[in-house]
Amino acid sequence: VASISSICRNKEHLKRILGQKVMVVVDEAHHTFAPTYQETLKFIQKCRKNTKILGVTAAPVRANEKDSASLLKLYGNEIIYSKIYTSYRRFT
Repeated sequence: VASISSICRNKEHLKRILGQKVMVVVDEAHHTFAPTYQETLKFIQKCRKNTKILGVTAAPVRANEKDSASLLKLYGNEIIYSKIYTSYRRFT
């Protein structure tokens, strides 16, 4: 378990500790467009071809449909679970 900032600083160490089967869980997956995420995920996928990536986010919808589609594509165009809140209740 590591943060993106610690992983991207030392890729050679990351390469040494990767197991044969790798699953990357990206919390706040809507940040995956950031260069550090892109670079690190590509590095992991290069080291382990069968890497599985799971993105978790409360903000899957981006500023426009193109960006939303691009984000979904990063995760294999598959949503495993979705909960849409259509209204909110004020707490007093």
